[in-house]
Amino acid sequence: MSHQSVSPDVRAVREKLDALRQLSRDQIADLPSAAETEMSLEGKRHQLVVWHESRGSGEEWVVVQLYRPIGLGAGRRVHGEGFAVSTGGDQRALSTAEVDQFTR
Repeated sequence: MSHQSVSPDVRAVREKLDALRQLSRDQIADLPSAAETEMSLEGKRHQLVVWHESRGSGEEWVVVQLYRPIGLGAGRRVHGEGFAVSTGGDQRALSTAEVDQFTR
């Protein structure tokens, strides 16, 4: 990664993804389908959501998305990224289209 400044939104998602990438494939397979955590970024409330799905291809998909509440229980996605783990344990980044399949 370059030394250019990264927004706090992107940094929060990438830090969580980096931690999840350290898990074994079995640990990833045991993740719940969705887990939500509230956090504060620059004094504003956000929801960090970790999605997990076992795909028919044998891959395990993990997506981390950050939402900012916009009222009435709704939230706007601020940033999202993800990765897939193959049956052999190889990891690859998910495309934007793949990440966009997950939403609250």
